[in-house]
Amino acid sequence: MDFKLGKFEKLLNELKEKKNLEENLSKIIRSMELEFDFQSLGIFLRVPKTDTFRLKISRNISHTYEKNTFFTQEDPLIIELLKFKLLNVTSNKHYKFEHDFSQLLIMPLHNNKILHGFIFIDSSEEIYKDENFTKFSIFSTIISLVVSFCIQRDKIQHLTDLDELTGFYTYKAFSERGEKILSQMNRYKRELVMVIFKIDNYENILRTIGKENCEDLIKQIAEVLKSDQRESDLIGKIFRDTFAIIFPETNVKSCLIPIHRIDIDIAALPLMENYKINWGVVQNSDSIQNIGDFISKTQEAVFESTRNVDENITIYRK
Repeated sequence: MDFKLGKFEKLLNELKEKKNLEENLSKIIRSMELEFDFQSLGIFLRVPKTDTFRLKISRNISHTYEKNTFFTQEDPLIIELLKFKLLNVTSNKHYKFEHDFSQLLIMPLHNNKILHGFIFIDSSEEIYKDENFTKFSIFSTIISLVVSFCIQRDKIQHLTDLDELTGFYTYKAFSERGEKILSQMNRYKRELVMVIFKIDNYENILRTIGKENCEDLIKQIAEVLKSDQRESDLIGKIFRDTFAIIFPETNVKSCLIPIHRIDIDIAALPLMENYKINWGVVQNSDSIQNIGDFISKTQEAVFESTRNVDENITIYRK
């Protein structure tokens, strides 16, 4: 088999240095271009949290085909690939991608019997030899491992982004996602409100009812928030006694409705009988340059609420 081990070793070493899936797939495809004569080539991957497979990277495939073509779990091709075997196709009537071919190879990309996608390569005239099958299998295995590793890394990253008690984003993850929302709302001149609320005298609550009951209280507050959360809202537990919510395409007047509702529901929790929540509300404005400014101004409003005996909601108006 005319397959240079030096080039193969170099490819594997380069894959270890990169974390970006697209970069790694591009490197693999470039190596395959040196090893195969083909008409077209493509890698379909499962779209996260769906049963749909879409083209991730390709060669000699039109943008229109790439945009409009997808497969689902019920498609005959996907059902066949769940047998986890190479498909060697010589008839255009059976399986076909964009072009007619003389031969088509399709290999499932999988790990632990989980189908992550597939890679195909076709030839307009050439008939692939045994050594081509071996090379194709090797490259497919490498791609499967790269994709599996990326999926596992994303799962681990997602877990580190979430507070273990509530399932809401941590300060860092909330800030990163909030920055993107702020940028998007500014770009399209849309309204945006940030709300932060803090459990008053949390240290005193901790001493009075203990750590276990405090953790139970935090979980109960999280359930109240989840029951009132819109899909577009971003919620974070940014400190042990503090939650933040971003309401996209919302003004202060509109967001006060869910705030009052949430405040009443939290106040009704048995463990909150002798305590209160302090709220800060800030509308996006030209004075806010980034998410750090937004959080800081909203925390100032929360602080004002802690000093106000009669009212626990402060709207920042500076």
